[in-house]
Amino acid sequence: MFEKIRIFDFGAIAIAGIILFFLIFLGWLIAGQILRPLLFPTMKETQDPAHEKGYRLVPTLLCLAVLYGPFVVGFWWAWRKPVLFMIEADGEWILRNFLYVPLLRVPAAQPRQLEGCFHREFYEDSARDTYYAGEVHVLLASRPEITIRATCDELPGGTPDFFMKFGYPTDTRLMPGPHEGLMTPMHAWGASGPILLAEQPAVVPPSADR
Repeated sequence: MFEKIRIFDFGAIAIAGIILFFLIFLGWLIAGQILRPLLFPTMKETQDPAHEKGYRLVPTLLCLAVLYGPFVVGFWWAWRKPVLFMIEADGEWILRNFLYVPLLRVPAAQPRQLEGCFHREFYEDSARDTYYAGEVHVLLASRPEITIRATCDELPGGTPDFFMKFGYPTDTRLMPGPHEGLMTPMHAWGASGPILLAEQPAVVPPSADR
């Protein structure tokens, strides 16, 4: 029986968490300390001479847009960024964002391909021990591809063990992919892992969804 697989993009999760923190923190300060006194002042605030002289609506809103706008854009980026790649025991593939919201679901029977683009890197505390880092592209005929960053270990022969960990047979014929990585043949997924569909044509994705 095939076991569940989880791939986390910890770097993107950390960045998304920082963006979310400042989005909420600054949003609370702006709404409570700036916009409310400006738009809905209390009686005491309206009687304060500094209130009448200290605020200019348009310049204030422009400054707030410059301050807060990048975090709104960053949140939109984080929302659309897949950071968790899950393969369930029934063969369904699910890619989720940092709030665990599904961005893509691939039913077990749907044909797909997987391209791994990895390069060797050294561990921070070692000048000899290496691992592989890069991107995994999920290629579907029905929609643009979706990409997630991943790491994997190195096999004795000097190649990444990514496809082996996913359960692809050792004799699987990997082909050059559109991103200059290694790409699996067209396949579906079952309770025991990948089901190769050699008779199916290769997927050429229309564009990248990053």
